[in-house]
Amino acid sequence: MQPVAEAGRFPAKAVVGEAFPVRATVFREGHDAVNASVVLVAPDGSERVTAMTPVNPGLNTWSAVVDASIAGWA
Repeated sequence: MQPVAEAGRFPAKAVVGEAFPVRATVFREGHDAVNASVVLVAPDGSERVTAMTPVNPGLNTWSAVVDASIAGWA
C-alpha cells in the first residue's frame, strides 16, 4: 500500500488541504466482483470514504487521490 515513509517504519503525513495519492494492490479469491475504497477516519470518529479506480485493469493495482480537510485524519 502506498504512500509509505522509510519503508513503512513511519506513517505517511500530509498537511491540511494537501491532496495525496493512495495506491493499493487489491485481489480476490474466486469469481466475485472486486472494488476498493480509501477510508479516512477523523479524530471524532467520523469517516470519509473515497472510491478507488483500477490503474491497470486486471492487474490488481487501484488508486485514488484524497486530501486531509482537517487535522488528525488517519
